[in-house]
Amino acid sequence: MDEFKIELQTRGVSMPGELLECGLFEDLMWSPCGDSDYVISHHTMDPAFTITAYTRWVALARILDEIRFYAAPIPEGAPSWWWSGEDPDRVAAVRAEADEYEIAIFNSVSEAVTFTLSYLAGAPFGAIEVVRIAPSASRYQKS
Repeated sequence: MDEFKIELQTRGVSMPGELLECGLFEDLMWSPCGDSDYVISHHTMDPAFTITAYTRWVALARILDEIRFYAAPIPEGAPSWWWSGEDPDRVAAVRAEADEYEIAIFNSVSEAVTFTLSYLAGAPFGAIEVVRIAPSASRYQKS
């Protein structure tokens, strides 16, 4: 999380949404995710976090030295403003989003920042020119 903030500062841009530390992000923990000591220590040393923009969000976590992410529209009905009536335009904007998500791995924090800035600004996945590595069981098999 700190490296992400530093990269934003280096570029002279602000956080593209609301940042929230979430400690662990289970959906990002593809097998193997390390032993329990590893997982527990990472919760405090290098916590996972989310960045939520107007209609989309990205979750990022470093697990086993990989920068893993999940990116998608905000889930319908999940935030409190969905039901309160306080922001009907935002509800409509979320409903207008394509029902697409992506789970993958970045090679660097710089790539994570570039992707996040583009995606949260409204770019479709296919238009974001950042290398993403699809998770696969073969990636974790020992040779």
